[in-house]
Amino acid sequence: MSFHASTDCGLTSIENLTEELRVSLSTVYRWQRRGWLQGVMVGRRRYFTREQLKRFEQRASMRWTPKIGPGVKL
Repeated sequence: MSFHASTDCGLTSIENLTEELRVSLSTVYRWQRRGWLQGVMVGRRRYFTREQLKRFEQRASMRWTPKIGPGVKL
């Protein structure tokens, strides 16, 4: 997994992320809700930093299973 599509300031949009990973928008939202992937809001749009994507990629490659907190349904 490698993330190429990004802006000049090192941020990747959620649309570019879904295209790069070949997943749906709802999958990325689910990862965010579960705490597996975090983003930053710029205005009304969500972006992901290179560091966040690198951390997500490392955890995914290790078959990382996050701790599920209260209120999070599988």
